[in-house]
Amino acid sequence: MAPTKLKGPQFVQYFQPVIDALISLGGSGRPEEVEDAIAEQLGLSEEDRNDQIPSGQSRFSNKVNWARFIWLKLG
Repeated sequence: MAPTKLKGPQFVQYFQPVIDALISLGGSGRPEEVEDAIAEQLGLSEEDRNDQIPSGQSRFSNKVNWARFIWLKLG
């Protein structure tokens, strides 16, 4: 199930999934590994994972990368 639509920065909904994915990966992982773990954890479809933002980047990847970036900056 894809995360729900929220007002404000939507990447914040991926904070906990990023943390959970990093824990399951032993504390670190390549961005692709983290994305795969989160997609599996949330049961995201390929359609959800491949939806693109205007730049052509995956919306899912963009949000996960922002969540990882902010979490790492705060940690």
